[in-house]
Amino acid sequence: MQIITVFSWTYKNYKSLLALATDDILIATQHKTCVDRHRSELDDMFDYTFKQGNVLKFLNIRIIQSIHGISIDQTEHIIKTIVNAYWKDTPRENIKNQSSPFPTDPKFERILFKAIPLVGDKLKQVEKQHGGSLNHWVGGLMHVQVVTRYDLAYACMRLSGYMSAPTLPAFQALHHTMQFLYHHQHEPIMYPRKPLKTKKLLDVTSNEVMQNSRQLRTLVFSKIIMMETSPVI
Repeated sequence: MQIITVFSWTYKNYKSLLALATDDILIATQHKTCVDRHRSELDDMFDYTFKQGNVLKFLNIRIIQSIHGISIDQTEHIIKTIVNAYWKDTPRENIKNQSSPFPTDPKFERILFKAIPLVGDKLKQVEKQHGGSLNHWVGGLMHVQVVTRYDLAYACMRLSGYMSAPTLPAFQALHHTMQFLYHHQHEPIMYPRKPLKTKKLLDVTSNEVMQNSRQLRTLVFSKIIMMETSPVI
């Protein structure tokens, strides 16, 4: 995974955050003056391209700004590298809609626990049926999980436990996760410009945790990361 370094900079009492990934730079600032100052320094060093607007891309992340706030998603990357690749030979109407990223049936848990690892020709056959190894698909899922798709965290944790010794039920669980992802491709994270009302979001029962996990996550990260009304340039 590419390493991203974040710098904080204050210029004329305006705060800016600068994310650097090799030769890609993303600036979030409170005033355009900071961007103009930064560009004036870069102009003397090398040629570069510059984009600004309400819809931007940084690496494989799409950033959308509106009056309501800032959202980020990896939908295009998910569709191109995971969904279309995994389901390329499957009629779309045959893809079952799963409500959870990982199987929740207790009976399946027992089957998963008792299964022995696949080896040799049996492993190759199952990998061919799924269009790749368990390592390949779980690696792709983990990449989007750590960036924008936190709802896949539990599934990735469970599946990664079988990467060194794949079993048939582990592949079945992977298939379940891929069914969920196909029907839930676009799940952006929204950082609202106005503070969220937390009382209703936090007042949930154990049965509601799965349904509210994304809202709770957005709440927490909004409080930690979001700069007040800071546009992304």
